[in-house]
Amino acid sequence: MGKRKKSFAGRLSLKIVLATSLLFLTSLLVMSAFIAILTVVQSLETAKAQLEKSTRQIESVFQNVELLTQITAKNLQLLYEKDEQLSQKTYFKITRDLARSFDYSKGCGIYFEPYAFDKEHYFSGFYSMPTQGDTITYIQAIGAKDDPEFQKPNTYYFGIEWYKKAKESGKPQWIAPYVEDGLDGEWSVYTYAYPLRNKNGEIFAVMVVDLSLEWLEEELNSIRPYHDSNALIVDENYNYICNPLSKGRNWEGSLFDTPFISGQTKMLTKEEIKDFQWTEMGSIELNMNKHEDIERSMEYDGDKDTNNLSIGTDSTKSLTSVLSNDSTRTKRVDWIWHEDYKDSSICIIQSMSNNWLIMMASKVTSVFWPIFGLLYCLGFVAVIGLITLFFVNKRIIHRHTRPLVDFACAASKITEGKFDIKLPEMEINDEVAEMHNALKSMQTAVIDHIAKLKATMSEKERLSSELNIAHNIQMQMLTNVFPNSNRLEMYAYLRPAKEVGGDLYDCYLNNNELSFILGDVSGKGVPAALLMATIQNSFRILGHMQLDADTLMGRINKSLCSSNNSGMFATMFYGHLNVDDGSLTYCNAGHNPIVVIPPTGDAYFLKARPNLACGVLDSFDFQAEQLTLERGTRLIIYSDGVTEAERNDRTQFGEERLLHWAHTLNQPEESPSSTPKAIVENLFANVRSFIGDAEQNDDITIMCIKY
Repeated sequence: MGKRKKSFAGRLSLKIVLATSLLFLTSLLVMSAFIAILTVVQSLETAKAQLEKSTRQIESVFQNVELLTQITAKNLQLLYEKDEQLSQKTYFKITRDLARSFDYSKGCGIYFEPYAFDKEHYFSGFYSMPTQGDTITYIQAIGAKDDPEFQKPNTYYFGIEWYKKAKESGKPQWIAPYVEDGLDGEWSVYTYAYPLRNKNGEIFAVMVVDLSLEWLEEELNSIRPYHDSNALIVDENYNYICNPLSKGRNWEGSLFDTPFISGQTKMLTKEEIKDFQWTEMGSIELNMNKHEDIERSMEYDGDKDTNNLSIGTDSTKSLTSVLSNDSTRTKRVDWIWHEDYKDSSICIIQSMSNNWLIMMASKVTSVFWPIFGLLYCLGFVAVIGLITLFFVNKRIIHRHTRPLVDFACAASKITEGKFDIKLPEMEINDEVAEMHNALKSMQTAVIDHIAKLKATMSEKERLSSELNIAHNIQMQMLTNVFPNSNRLEMYAYLRPAKEVGGDLYDCYLNNNELSFILGDVSGKGVPAALLMATIQNSFRILGHMQLDADTLMGRINKSLCSSNNSGMFATMFYGHLNVDDGSLTYCNAGHNPIVVIPPTGDAYFLKARPNLACGVLDSFDFQAEQLTLERGTRLIIYSDGVTEAERNDRTQFGEERLLHWAHTLNQPEESPSSTPKAIVENLFANVRSFIGDAEQNDDITIMCIKY
């Protein structure tokens, strides 16, 4: 028994049920996705809020250092402008007060240019470093130029990065974090360097504030919206400033070679980081007028003693209050996906004003876990509902699709190519009837289109046949019998770009006198071919009248001008060669210069007087010229289809390449056979090889005469 054929009603029922099921499933998924999005957005906003809070707190520490250092430097500048001489005790008091003015300080120092503080000492510097409790350790760096203690890399402060950069730029700036050996082991330091200027505006010292970054780990550990979250900070080169998950010291490694989330094996790539689209979140603007109370509490009391220059605790509190109320100087990208080998992660990233990136990463499963249970329940309900819907819809649709059987049979025959079959009539005016009418209209349109297509193909075949006949006629019009003797050999070849072309050549030999012509009609195709036939016919009539070259060219020109209403013209080269004595009389009517290849020496282009092309001006007076050829001389006459042959990159064959090829004809080891036919075929082969698979863009005509 054959395979049972499914009914149209059954297939339609299945498709409708599937479509309905898909719509039902899509609705459930959209609703689930909407709930999931709300949950995720809320989770991400909570995480972002924690990240933004920590970012503001970290930024406030840096801004606190910047502002206090700037205010201290400003007050010092006032003293320098008054030419005050500050003592060592005063400088130690300044560095001490500044070091105590903010949290996480590792110390503050002022280091002078050679002999700037003390004329007897090359090195001069003062550094105050908080230790345990309220204790301050003072470090004095005073020494002579040849003092070996100051030649060490860690004490020769002129060569340290913070001193060099502050002096070279002349501006206050943060120096990239570095690791330094302290009294209690290694610690990561972030230094703010401020150049100090004397009353003449010259930099004579650099004030530095060293900030410990150990506190960042505690701050980052507070950002944990999920159990497996990790927060870290990297610099502009994506090297860690602080990563609590980093093995060993938390500043070692980079974002691309060290895990930054628990259980992760594949890091972010540089392309993933660099492709972020940052969004400006606002910037802090420090208006000094708002901080006049801070400045007043830090100003120098100039009545008696310079030791009164200090930074008070009230000013620190006021500054902290101002900074906490300002907006953050950060840019933010909300969140990104990162595909891992085993899992995916979500990263929330913010950039700080110093180009550091602070980021929080969590596994996707941690973020979406509350949603999975809801999705499982909705999926189970959806499957039960779809199964029920399938059977109910199938029964209903099967009852209402029977009238479509006849229409389906007719449509099947149309697909087999029976376009003129009569379609069954539909009694009910509904969507099925509209489909019937549309198919009937399409049936009529297809029948009309096929009829028009047949007529078009027939006309195209007729035109192609006529063009082939025209091509054969044109080729038959060209001379195919050339002189061939021990004193004169000749050959010519024409290949049109289309079925018919506008190039021409002709010649005849009469009593050892050879007359020849090669021309190129403007344009291509049938119009050019008709004008080419007119020129060739004029040449054959006038050539036997033994006219001078300029007279013959003038009559051809007048003939073209009198019967040429289309504005077409033709460039031509006409020559009359006396075989006995080698004298050549020629006239060049705007044509390409011919190539002369003497028996010895280099080939060259034959210079000719500038005559107009034929068909441009009927009263133009053409001028002929003469040349005596040596025995063995070869002439190459060609149309611009040779020199203007183009590759696909629009590079042309050109006259230089043509002349180089002509030089090889006098080199036996490179030249082809010396017969004119071989030379013509070789030049045509060079042109075809040059253009490669590019389409021929113009008619190509080549003539060679060997005297």
